[in-house]
Amino acid sequence: PLATVDFMTKIIESTPASCDQDHIPMIVSCNPQIPDRTQAYKNQGISPLSEMIINAKRLVDAGAKVIAIACNTAHLWFEQLEKEIPVPIIHIVDSAIEAIYKVGNPNPVVGLLATEATISSGLYVNRGNSIAQAQGKQLSWLIPTNEEILEWVMPAISSIKAGNLELGHALL
Repeated sequence: PLATVDFMTKIIESTPASCDQDHIPMIVSCNPQIPDRTQAYKNQGISPLSEMIINAKRLVDAGAKVIAIACNTAHLWFEQLEKEIPVPIIHIVDSAIEAIYKVGNPNPVVGLLATEATISSGLYVNRGNSIAQAQGKQLSWLIPTNEEILEWVMPAISSIKAGNLELGHALL
């Protein structure tokens, strides 16, 4: 839920508005009961895809013209979801890589802190490198070791999801 709120806050803060009516209309589906994406990726839980499709269709039925998903790991099912939904879905990696290059360094070094599923799947590295190569650019990655993921990153993510932001920030 916090990722959704953070995303909405960033949209609001990035919108040049002088009154309520100048802001971008948003329809939000924040469903924390969607099955755990990391567990599903590790074949230790059920796939979140059917619930993701239901939620995306709910957004389309409510009038959404484009969909953004604030969860990195959910993007492991992006292509399957995209086939089921009649409106564009923004890919989080594409947006991140675009933002990285806007900073101005043509060959940036990117630190990646994410769930073990997001990292081990290669979601960012593979897609990011493909985007970079298509543009004649390079990316270098700083990725935590498996030990660092298990000792620091996953406990930090779990702490933040549990509402303990102070511990999560300290671990990261």
